[in-house]
Amino acid sequence: WVRLVRALDMTPPAAAWEMFVSGESRCGRVIALADELLDQGLTVDARPVVSAAEHLNHESFSGRYNGELDRLWGRVDVAEGDDARACERFEQMVRSASRGSLHRRAIAAYDHGIALFHVSRWAEGLGQLDRAGKLFAQDGDPRGEGLTYWATGTALLRMGEYEVAQSNYEKAMT
Repeated sequence: WVRLVRALDMTPPAAAWEMFVSGESRCGRVIALADELLDQGLTVDARPVVSAAEHLNHESFSGRYNGELDRLWGRVDVAEGDDARACERFEQMVRSASRGSLHRRAIAAYDHGIALFHVSRWAEGLGQLDRAGKLFAQDGDPRGEGLTYWATGTALLRMGEYEVAQSNYEKAMT
């Protein structure tokens, strides 16, 4: 993966991506690559991949992946310490995801809640996490519910709400 990204510096982006991806879901594959790079903490390498996915999305998919790209750019912004910009991106992602699946809406609400915490908008962040938890429950995703309880507990702990935080941590563990 990393070699492919570094090869982009020497290859025109369109040609490099055509060598890597083909078929109807190629934008999804590029997005998955960017996610993987961000998961590994390779933000510098992920940035051109996200840019290429954005270009591919607009050229070939008429903006179909806008919400996913907002999520990726938000992750890049968080990794680079621009929490305010990340918050804007995740807010846009929530609007884009409002027409998507339960799972997509749950992830959007979760990411937006976390971004709001980074800019000290605690009440709004807790509201987004509450929304995410309900959507994960409706979707039948216990892992997502657990992550939401854990993040809520962490936020409440930082706010000094120790008993409520403990309750959320306990829910996360079940």
